[in-house]
Amino acid sequence: MYNANTPSGVLFEGKKMFEGLKVAFGPELYWGANPTVIAKYYRTYDDITFSVMHQEDIAQQSSGIASSAIPQPQSRKSTVYLGYTLGKLTFDIGGIIAGTRRIDHPYQIAEKASGPGYLGSGYDVIEDEIDFADTLGMRAGVQLNMAPFYWHASGGYRGLVSDAGVDQTMTITAWSLKESGQGNHWALNTGAAYYLGNFMAGPNFLAQKPLEDPLSTDSGEAIAGDFIDDDGTYYPAVPLRNQLEDPFWVRSNRETYGFEMLLAFDPTPATPLWAWDNLDREDADFSAALNFVYRIHPTSQDAGVAVSEEGYTFAFSGAAPAKNLWDVSLRTISHLPYRLRHVNWIFVGEGQANGDGTRPIARWGTYGKLTRDAVAFDYHLKFDDWGPYDYHRDFNLTFPMQSMMDLSYSFTAPEWFATTYTRFGLRGTYRILDDFSNRYLADPTRPGREGTEWEIRTYVHFAL
Repeated sequence: MYNANTPSGVLFEGKKMFEGLKVAFGPELYWGANPTVIAKYYRTYDDITFSVMHQEDIAQQSSGIASSAIPQPQSRKSTVYLGYTLGKLTFDIGGIIAGTRRIDHPYQIAEKASGPGYLGSGYDVIEDEIDFADTLGMRAGVQLNMAPFYWHASGGYRGLVSDAGVDQTMTITAWSLKESGQGNHWALNTGAAYYLGNFMAGPNFLAQKPLEDPLSTDSGEAIAGDFIDDDGTYYPAVPLRNQLEDPFWVRSNRETYGFEMLLAFDPTPATPLWAWDNLDREDADFSAALNFVYRIHPTSQDAGVAVSEEGYTFAFSGAAPAKNLWDVSLRTISHLPYRLRHVNWIFVGEGQANGDGTRPIARWGTYGKLTRDAVAFDYHLKFDDWGPYDYHRDFNLTFPMQSMMDLSYSFTAPEWFATTYTRFGLRGTYRILDDFSNRYLADPTRPGREGTEWEIRTYVHFAL
């Protein structure tokens, strides 16, 4: 897939005297990973939980296959964690040291100037270097379990290069508003959930700000470009930072002030609505989760990266501008007569491109799956949304309408969390194209006419 190697590696799990020890190593443990070794020791003693973890990248991965799997700069990370439960309260604290390979690496920052600033940009540009303090970070949190009321609060600080990775922890519910796992920021996050019978309401708040702001104006443009004055003096540009050339950058750690409200209906708590495998296990006749998220982004970002059509990785020259964004999504799971099972998502919201596109998009649509025994019907219907691949969002390529229907038969009951089971099927895809779509060619003899494309395919998936 994507003409790329399949992620591969080895996991060692200790038993008896090595209980709690896990070691993973391989050339690419997940898409975009550098060749690495990861070791973790995790133990629980009564009310105390303790863990230490270390990751050592052996080499730098040469190139990425898509913008969602661009290799990070070769790194070294170590963390320590301590958790303590006291009655209905659980306390957590952890520390990290990461990015020591980037010590002494030069970088630029920009600060609002009292005068005209560098080249009249209104910013003063300052040169500095990464030091040891920039590799350190910490995080602390507390959770209260007083069913039917739950509450959590956490705060964290990450030095400029103390990158940790995406936080996969599920705290009380499946909130989508979480602090970034990237370095160069501080964050405060708090949320609560209250269960009233089969219903749940869960507000959640996030405040996050980078320690050093992006090297871009609020419109997403670079602060200053190359300039030569009348005397021949050369003033270098101040390009946006990016993960290919700089020790740190501002992307997921973008300044954010967010609010989220999660409403849910779940009549069978024995199959938790927020479990990672809930799509497979949910046994209620009907369950639903409605989520509203509003994010305030008062600044822009540094440059994103993408993979060109020719296969090389590059950084954009600009970024999406400062803008407030929102999303609403509804997930329902239904068990219907005749052994039918239906999972459906409805979404609407406003989003921005990963690259330098300044055009915000207002998208909406639905997608889901209907199954009966070994037969599955997958579908989606999307309006004014990006296409299915990373590069569509990277380059802000959207379609007025996209539809897909897929009918398949498998030798076992269709799985929901994993889709690599053996099956064969028939799929039809139809799209309407306009000026914002790739492959669209305007016909000057028919102005205003939209383009279309469609495909019908048969396929066989083998899982060994």
